Amino acid sequence: MELEFPDMRAEVVELLRSLADREYQRRVWVDKVYPHDNFYDDFTMTVNILDDIRVLDEPEVQIGGVLASEDEAQLMRAVSASLNRLFNEYGTDRTDQFYIHVPEWRVVVDSAGAALAELLKNDATGKR
Repeated sequence: MELEFPDMRAEVVELLRSLADREYQRRVWVDKVYPHDNFYDDFTMTVNILDDIRVLDEPEVQIGGVLASEDEAQLMRAVSASLNRLFNEYGTDRTDQFYIHVPEWRVVVDSAGAALAELLKNDATGKR
């Protein structure tokens, strides 16, 4: 399947990579050690961009655009559910350091890792 927005897919892959990587989160989001000048990233920006691309609340809409399959959409829905549980429990105004230390964070990291693995697998097999 040829995707309509491959560059947006690449962005989703990178955002999932950061959401699935605890070391990256500590280094970049909390300690603000950025990989190069003119770089910025944090948890809020990651969630906002994923939301803007519409792969969180309506991932099925992006099949053929950004996502390659129903499996990818279901895994993105799981990421969304983990984020919604986190925000329902703690609100949306906490620091990145706070979020990455609560018990629910493990589910966010794990769901992002599963979604990332599926997107990368499909990219490697030419499914997109």
